[in-house]
Amino acid sequence: MASFLGGPSMMPPSPVEVLEAAAQTVDRHLQADASYGDLTDQLNVPSHKQPSLSGLNDYDYPSTVDPRIGADCLSELSTVKKVPLPPELVEQFGYMQCNCMMGLFPEISRAWLSIDGDIFVWNYEDGGDLAYFDGLNETITSAGLVHPKHGVFQPHIQYLLCLTTPVDIVLLGVSFNRPHTGLDELVHSEMHLLPTPLFTLPTDNTHINSIMGTALGRIFMAGKDGCLYELTYQAEDGWFSRKCRKINHSASTLSFIVPSFLNFSFAEDDPLVQITVDESRHILYTRSEKGTIQVFDLGEDGKGTSRVAAVSLQTTVQNAALVARNIDRSNFKPLVHIAAVSRTESVNVHLVAVTHAGVRLYFTTNYFHHPRSRPSMLSLVHVRLPPGFSASASPQKPSNVHVAHYKKGTLLLASSQTEDNDVLWASSPDSFPFQNKLMETHATIPIDGRTWALTEVPLPSVSQRPADPNAPIRADPPLVVTEHMEPVRRFILLSAQGSHLMNKLRPVDQLRQLLIKNNGPDSEEVKDFFKLHLASQACATCLILACSKLAADKQVSEWATRAFFLYGGEVQINYGAPSIPPSTLGPASLSTTIGPTGYSSPAPISTTVMTPGPGLSSSFATPAQALHPSQMSTPNTAFGQQQQSLLQQQQQQQLLLQQQQQQSLLHQQQSQQQHQFPSFGQEVFYSPKHEGICLYLSRLLRPLWEYKVVSDVPFQNRQGQKQIFLASRLSGEELSWFLQQLSELREFITVNSQFASPLVTESLTATPLQRTSRLDVSTQLDEQTRRRQLVEAQIKHEKQSMQYNEELIQRICENLGLWKVLCDHQFHILASGLEGSL
Repeated sequence: MASFLGGPSMMPPSPVEVLEAAAQTVDRHLQADASYGDLTDQLNVPSHKQPSLSGLNDYDYPSTVDPRIGADCLSELSTVKKVPLPPELVEQFGYMQCNCMMGLFPEISRAWLSIDGDIFVWNYEDGGDLAYFDGLNETITSAGLVHPKHGVFQPHIQYLLCLTTPVDIVLLGVSFNRPHTGLDELVHSEMHLLPTPLFTLPTDNTHINSIMGTALGRIFMAGKDGCLYELTYQAEDGWFSRKCRKINHSASTLSFIVPSFLNFSFAEDDPLVQITVDESRHILYTRSEKGTIQVFDLGEDGKGTSRVAAVSLQTTVQNAALVARNIDRSNFKPLVHIAAVSRTESVNVHLVAVTHAGVRLYFTTNYFHHPRSRPSMLSLVHVRLPPGFSASASPQKPSNVHVAHYKKGTLLLASSQTEDNDVLWASSPDSFPFQNKLMETHATIPIDGRTWALTEVPLPSVSQRPADPNAPIRADPPLVVTEHMEPVRRFILLSAQGSHLMNKLRPVDQLRQLLIKNNGPDSEEVKDFFKLHLASQACATCLILACSKLAADKQVSEWATRAFFLYGGEVQINYGAPSIPPSTLGPASLSTTIGPTGYSSPAPISTTVMTPGPGLSSSFATPAQALHPSQMSTPNTAFGQQQQSLLQQQQQQQLLLQQQQQQSLLHQQQSQQQHQFPSFGQEVFYSPKHEGICLYLSRLLRPLWEYKVVSDVPFQNRQGQKQIFLASRLSGEELSWFLQQLSELREFITVNSQFASPLVTESLTATPLQRTSRLDVSTQLDEQTRRRQLVEAQIKHEKQSMQYNEELIQRICENLGLWKVLCDHQFHILASGLEGSL
């Protein structure tokens, strides 16, 4: 292994001590990444009885054009392509007599169009693979794609297409010419609609407006009469049940026995128009035309149905007006969209409703901090105003919103500007992680034509969850923690002109875009990226690109490596009492000292950045040919006193890191380091380059570090006896991915450890009080000598820490390689032959 130490060193530690020290470094960065709160913490909601308001302050939607933010060059959405409608469909519009509808089936990368009684389905990625069904005599009123129940149909039927007319409900089988192994295969597969319906059931004069399926294969339908229906089916008729039947969950539990025209309802006619399902909690929500939201509990296993609560629009508007007293009530009605919030996004927030003005209303269905409780209510907990309501905001704000989409913090709003054109509003918190306030970027995109449908391509979550079902439930970490594993999110907008495909850019995608746009890292825009995310986080993002070995990423990889050294900073010393460490995690929201007016004021802390001399080179010192800034600082901000809370949390998070930093080295070397450092008022911190590498390493290891890598799987042997065997939670392909990423990081460390600055330079920044206290030249020289000794001591530890990390990566790769061999040779069989003590 290549050594990072430039000169003779003390007695080398044992291999166990080396690995323990490196493991402690991983632990402290994992703990820092875990220091995020729930969505209700960001929304400042202490309980379900204390709703809050946001959107009135400048920091809720920081201006991206403000140079102090450094985000004016970042794009949230990137247009991938625009695909026109197939020419065959354009001809069909001339034959329309009664009704026309359009929608999306993102599960199979298809869009659909119904014209009277005919339905056409095509691939929205390229406009090809047009399929149709014309076996209905009545006008189609709704269409939905659902999963089939397990064990009812033949394996080649991968989905069910549910169509409704004023007379019948029809189930069609959907198959593909390739096995269903993933969405990518379906995009390039040919779809077939079976010509003969699998089931046909009369509607009993019930007009169906919307269809929604669940992961278990249940089919729910929204009735024009305001009732929630379910279409159930089974392989064979039973003694007391038909093969296919329709159940009314809004009326009696025995309603499936009595035809719907005999079920009299004295309630005011309020058609249901939308159904959404929370698969993580097994809760179903409905939205009516007049804005009433209903909650249905599907049970712990997702197989039951019971109505829990219903809240009218009038009640919702009244509650919202009590929270936002100075906001016109017209902004809170009507409702245009509801979206279930899964457990991976928030433990306490369960539903988001969007109004025609773009206002978000957050709801919960049970008491806070009881994530395993079943729903018992529907309570408004927060009102989030859209951009445009703060005092200094531009007058432009969303209006006439008619289509919306919300998931994982990202909100898309289709706002009608004219009869023929829309504007798409997009907001996301991904650029402001680890904040105790919800801060979002926002942007607008012009859309040709009127939006008919807007949705997101479903992608499997790669965030590894604890294997223990009794473990505490937490929301997923911010995107910056998992962006190296997360696939790019894609949104589909459908209009009469065709499909509009857009990607949601991750921070690493934004950095890639900036490097390509500026033909390298030597630009203010790339520097602003480091200001926004701070140097260590930006360095971790750089490593995703710099370590890539793909041929298409070769040039970008070189640029990212240059950016890593150009803006990665050096070892830093902080002077002051009490001293506050420079933040190396989270966005660069407020690293400056905030004065009474909100502008930066002279800080009582002096930061010195030292570049090592020729006798002692940093493990990742900036190459001499790269012009590096002497100090990486955050641009001044003027967000007011509210920003002080953001600064405090950022400081607390970094304090947590620094308190554990000494534990990352051996006990003997820690003692020696403490003797070299001053006892009070001076602290030396690792360079952002070092912290960026440790951050990236810990995030690569996160799915493997704290979670069980094997699980007990029950099975039944040939004799009918139940047994349990040990199975690997990761496949051979997944282990290969981890091996590749770790190997590429280790190669980056080895190759780039040769860089060192040959010149002796330093940048000494002191407050006026410190400058006036220097009475003579000798005192100043002593001060500089003391600082240099501090930096040299820290550089030694930084080199040693990087050497330990390299050793840890090598050992982990060896173990993962062995684990992969076991998985390739049926791990469960090999494990069954081990003794119980092992």
